[in-house]
Amino acid sequence: MSLSDLASLGSFASGVAVVITLVFLLLQMRQTDRNQRAAMQLGLAARASDMFTRMSEPGIALVATKAMRSGEDLSEAELWIWQVHVNSLLFSWETNFFHYRAGLLDQAAMNSEEGTIRASLTSPAFRAAWQFRRLALNKEFRTYIDNIAAQVPAIQPTEMRPLYRKLLHEQLAQARPITFVDAQNGLAQFEEAMHASK
Repeated sequence: MSLSDLASLGSFASGVAVVITLVFLLLQMRQTDRNQRAAMQLGLAARASDMFTRMSEPGIALVATKAMRSGEDLSEAELWIWQVHVNSLLFSWETNFFHYRAGLLDQAAMNSEEGTIRASLTSPAFRAAWQFRRLALNKEFRTYIDNIAAQVPAIQPTEMRPLYRKLLHEQLAQARPITFVDAQNGLAQFEEAMHASK
């Protein structure tokens, strides 16, 4: 084999190595992109979970309930709590809005977020808080929220308990009673699943 043949063979091997390296890098980039999107989704879920946990704290829950009824006057301290709550929602939504625009948040996650925004904007109290705080936020985000607000009607507040009771009674009417045999069978299936997972 001549020196020229060896050089050609080396050049070919080098080209194959470059192609393999490029394929590997592309696969690595795809996996990195998936990991980044998963991390963004987890961050979104963590923020939402944290927000709901804070809303369930008695002091905040009482103020939010009072604010959402709209007809009740809030004290200065209660107004402050309400505004801080709304601000935390708005800043979270603004962050997600820009993550979506940058391609870091997928359409399904943004659709879910927008559903929450639309539901919130049906509340006159939330709309008032939005008007109070909107100038502190980015202009593009303000336009986005204003456009949604223009599409969503404000709804007179109502007490949730009667609606919840009605829905609960509908679900109870559809539920079937459980027998002792059903309970035993369910327990047996659970135990089988536990043994199979060991």
